Amino acid sequence: MTQTTQQSHLLRLWYKPGSSMQGLIAQGQGQRLALVVAACFGAIQLLPWLSAEPSRPWWVLPLAAGLAIAGVCWLAWLLRNFGRWFGAAAHLHELRTALGVALLPWTLVFSLLFVLTQTAPAAESVQAWFPWFLAGFVYGFVILLLSLRAVLQVSALKTFLCLAIALAVSIFPFTLLAQGLVQALH
Repeated sequence: MTQTTQQSHLLRLWYKPGSSMQGLIAQGQGQRLALVVAACFGAIQLLPWLSAEPSRPWWVLPLAAGLAIAGVCWLAWLLRNFGRWFGAAAHLHELRTALGVALLPWTLVFSLLFVLTQTAPAAESVQAWFPWFLAGFVYGFVILLLSLRAVLQVSALKTFLCLAIALAVSIFPFTLLAQGLVQALH
């Protein structure tokens, strides 16, 4: 008698990102998790800046989280529209779920990097971990690419091109927004 166990989609994300993403979307799950992961990713990106000087305002953490959620929504919209060039027919909620959940490995990598930089006695001890962080960053990109490929239902090359175009189009608005925020904070 064979007994199958249903593994969590989050556990399967690490070794089967495509099927995990398809399962999350088919069950209508993952939207809230995607937004929480995106918010955590945005907040983690700001933590080194906040911890460098204690007088910096901590109210910018929710702002960074909100901007990360807005960034995921913006990229999902761009991916849907540019994906049509390559024959994809994905819905926005599916792309938001794929983008947000696929940020989980990068969120963990950047969290670990922040903790190490705050607790390490010297920068050299953190530099020794560089190959592991690079591997985690690349692995996170592979998970992102395979998750988006499962949602867009096009080849990996077309998914990569669609992501590259969406990121290239996003550079200018995000840069303008970042400059405006930096000027407002100083």
